[in-house]
Amino acid sequence: MSVYPVLPPGLPGQVLPCLVVDEHRALITPSLNQMEAFVVDPTLTEDPKRVEADHRVREAYEVRKKVQRLLSGNKGKRENIPAYARYLTAGIVKGEPYVTPPQSLVFTTKLNVYVASEALGAATFLHVPPGVKGTHDDGETQYLARLSVRNQHPDTGDVPMAVVVDHGRSIEWGGQAFHDLNLLGVPMSAAVAIAADNRDPATKMAKEMAETDPVLVGRVSFDARQVSAKSGAVMTITTLRRATVASLVGRKVFALGNKPLDEDIAEQEKHDVPLVWRQVFHRLQPHLNHSTVVGLPVVLTAIGIGIFEARANGELDAFIRSLDTILWDKSSDEGAKRWAGIAGKLTDAEKFSSAGGVKDLGHRTLDALTNPDSDDYKRIRGIVRPAE
Repeated sequence: MSVYPVLPPGLPGQVLPCLVVDEHRALITPSLNQMEAFVVDPTLTEDPKRVEADHRVREAYEVRKKVQRLLSGNKGKRENIPAYARYLTAGIVKGEPYVTPPQSLVFTTKLNVYVASEALGAATFLHVPPGVKGTHDDGETQYLARLSVRNQHPDTGDVPMAVVVDHGRSIEWGGQAFHDLNLLGVPMSAAVAIAADNRDPATKMAKEMAETDPVLVGRVSFDARQVSAKSGAVMTITTLRRATVASLVGRKVFALGNKPLDEDIAEQEKHDVPLVWRQVFHRLQPHLNHSTVVGLPVVLTAIGIGIFEARANGELDAFIRSLDTILWDKSSDEGAKRWAGIAGKLTDAEKFSSAGGVKDLGHRTLDALTNPDSDDYKRIRGIVRPAE
């Protein structure tokens, strides 16, 4: 890195205070408004007309397609932008606690670093000349979300951000950096993420129930992906949270999965729903063990939806009482056959297996719990025997 002993006055382009890491890397804290001068809006690079008409957009596209996931081909990334924008709005505009990782830019151009006068503390400054553009190799979703937030709240464009700048690097280096930053990290499991979260209302409700309800204390795992038969726990915090979400939003839970609950939940709901679940778990306490289906994600999610719909229809007491009529056992031969095809399947050894996702089996399990006209409803209550 070329470090010049004097900062010339009136340098064209952006002159940003920086911390020099090494010859090719520096840390800066620009605002979004400043950053726009040296980052092409990623959405422009996916507009063929703009790519054709502007050489700067075209150059950015050539770099970006090698160091980023294009929005046009990544539904998950597109859907994450509005959720990220809501998170940033809550933090920047409403003052709620929030944290964002540093964004990371790669420049194929080698940039210069200048040292200011002793009067300014000999601070170092990174110079980005006019027309020189960087491309995100990490943090592009955050950048797009910040653009979205600024559209609604222009003042947020002046909020500083942490940005890592790698300059004088090849496109191939940027592609490898994108790979390393996105694939070599250790992903956080849903259970660990939920255990650490204190913002999502459904998460807070589930954690409070797990920690204070005498029926649940010691029976909910806060770190396992799934519980084993040898475990004292009968469900994971992920399962309890999803069931809680189901009781708040109903069948929408099938689309949400473990995603944050973005809907506003009334304070009365935050008070009433845990009380309903306490009644449910009190009735199910004799069946909260590994020989029944009660702790399975699909079953608790279906119960949650049943709670939501029964509350809406004024039939909550009747629904809770109906749970007493269900034969929850899955460990006996008849119990395994009873629940096979509803909340799981039979193995080759004729044992019940809970294989199958909540989304795949949820509707049938819900029908078995709540629809008196269905064969499955009668089957899990022993009114009709399971087919041989």
